[in-house]
Amino acid sequence: QPLGFLKGSASSGVALSQKSELDFVVVNSIAELDALLEKNKGKKIMLDFSAEWCVACKELEEITFADARVQAKLDEYILIRADVTANSADEKALMKKYGVFGPPALIFFDENIEVKSAKTIIGFIEPEKFLTHLENI
Repeated sequence: QPLGFLKGSASSGVALSQKSELDFVVVNSIAELDALLEKNKGKKIMLDFSAEWCVACKELEEITFADARVQAKLDEYILIRADVTANSADEKALMKKYGVFGPPALIFFDENIEVKSAKTIIGFIEPEKFLTHLENI
């Protein structure tokens, strides 16, 4: 949990929801991701490309993913995080396969584990806009 030090520090006056973080399964290679995708075929899947050094990724985590409404909607999804912090050869290959130049990137898969290219999000997105986006998937 690379962002574990952030949870529970609601000094901004904004109340955090009961569940302060989502349950992502972390992968670092195409093989790990492919195995997870196959295992979860028939379900809605969201793949989050993220890195510890990525400021916009932290904003997604602290603002968008911390929103109780977003968390409730994402309960419908299998959540996978491609951690590209180390920028290893496996991580670079994973980013190249999905056309990701750098995090954050949110990629959605249909029940047949096909990428819904038109629904990909690159960069930070506010909770309201993200909820609208999820409603249209």
